[in-house]
Amino acid sequence: MPYEDADVLILPSVEEGFGKVVAEAMACGLPVVVSENTGAKDLVENGENGFIVPIRDVKRLKEKILYFNDNPEITRRMGKNARKTVEKYTWMKYGNEFVKAYEKILTKAQS
Repeated sequence: MPYEDADVLILPSVEEGFGKVVAEAMACGLPVVVSENTGAKDLVENGENGFIVPIRDVKRLKEKILYFNDNPEITRRMGKNARKTVEKYTWMKYGNEFVKAYEKILTKAQS
């Protein structure tokens, strides 16, 4: 299903490194629900752009899905917040941070 056909992304993984799908969905303006065992949980501001739920907690997962279903205006607001969150993570910022880290390593090596 294309992101534009969805209202929310749910990633209830038991274990996940950093699911790029979460950042992609957020970039498309979708709030997300992820389990606490996903690396992408670092992008989620609980209640602002999505929710983090415990693994294997079907009750909490259902609760969050129903919350989005019952609150379309909040879902849209959280989707806009999700988009703003991932806009901070550009390739330019990544490149600049990489260069800074590399320069720091070189400086220490030359000391």
